[in-house]
Amino acid sequence: METPRSEELARQRTATVRAGDLSPTLREWVRDLLHTDLVDTAELTVTLHQPEGLSTPEQRAASRHRLLEMMQVIGERTKDIPQAGIDEAVDEAMQFVRGHSTEAHHS
Repeated sequence: METPRSEELARQRTATVRAGDLSPTLREWVRDLLHTDLVDTAELTVTLHQPEGLSTPEQRAASRHRLLEMMQVIGERTKDIPQAGIDEAVDEAMQFVRGHSTEAHHS
């Protein structure tokens, strides 16, 4: 079993709460979430995982722009190739990748 690294622990918080200590609204929400009735002595453990490395709207826009540029280049390079030829090349590439990933699992 892997143990969390210190950076992961810094982004993670855990709390244990008894069902009897929950407000009626929270208790109903938990009941609906878990599809079970709670007895007062039941304990709930809640873990918050903080995501890391979320991109900003500007970073997402730049990534979208780069992706669209790459797609345009691919479109230009393949504009004279019949669709059947592209499909055949994709199928061949997929067979190649699947064959190599199968070999890697058997070694």
